[in-house]
Amino acid sequence: MSDQVKGYLRRTLVMLPAVPLMALGISLCVFGNLGSDPFTAFQQGIGNLSGLQVGDVSMICNVSIVVAFIFIDRKMVNVGSVIFAFCTGPCINFFNGVIRSIAGAEFATSWVAYLYPVIGNLLITLALAYYLPIDLGIQALDMLSLTVGERMLKKTYGIGLYIIYAVMFALALLMKAPWGFGTLVSILLVGKGVDLLKPRLTPMVYKLAGMGPPQVYAVEEEGQ
Repeated sequence: MSDQVKGYLRRTLVMLPAVPLMALGISLCVFGNLGSDPFTAFQQGIGNLSGLQVGDVSMICNVSIVVAFIFIDRKMVNVGSVIFAFCTGPCINFFNGVIRSIAGAEFATSWVAYLYPVIGNLLITLALAYYLPIDLGIQALDMLSLTVGERMLKKTYGIGLYIIYAVMFALALLMKAPWGFGTLVSILLVGKGVDLLKPRLTPMVYKLAGMGPPQVYAVEEEGQ
C-alpha cells in the first residue's frame, strides 16, 4: 500500500467520528421538540408531508445535493461527501430511538427540553469545525454554505450558512414544520461558532490526520 493511499485512509478514519457526532446533535434538537436548525426543520416539514422519518428525508436531501454538485462543482465532492450523505440519516434514526428509550417522553415536555437544542447545536458546531479542515469533500449543507458564503459573496462559511438557513427556514414555515427556541439557538450559534472554532481545531485535526502544519489554511483564515 502506497503512502498516498495510507494517508487517504487515515484522513477518512479521522473524519468518521464527525458523522455520528453531528447525527446525535440533530437527534437531540429533534427530540427537544422546540425547533431544530432550519435545514433539519426543512426536512421535518418534508417528513410531515410524506410520512417519512427525519433520517430518511435527510438521506434523500443530502444524496440529491451531492449528486447535483457532481455537475455544479465536482471539486467539493469526495469520499467524505458520500459518507455524510448516506450515513447521517440512518444515524439520526438510530439516535432518535436511543434518546427516546433512555430519556422518556416526559423529558421532551419539561424544562429539561431546553437543554436538548443547546447541547445538540454545540455538538453540530463541533462536528462541522472538526471535519471541514480534513478536506475529503464536504457534506451537502456545507456545499451550499461554502458556495454562497466564500465563493459567491467572498465572505465566510458562517455568512453563507446564515443565508442558506434563511431560505430553508422560510420553506420549513411553508410546510408547517416545528420551530422555536431550538431554531433560534441554531441560527445564533452554529454559523459563527464554526467560524470561531474551526481555526482552533485545525492544528489538532491536521496532526491526527497526518496532514502537516496548517500554514496555508491559517493564511486563508486571516484573509477572510
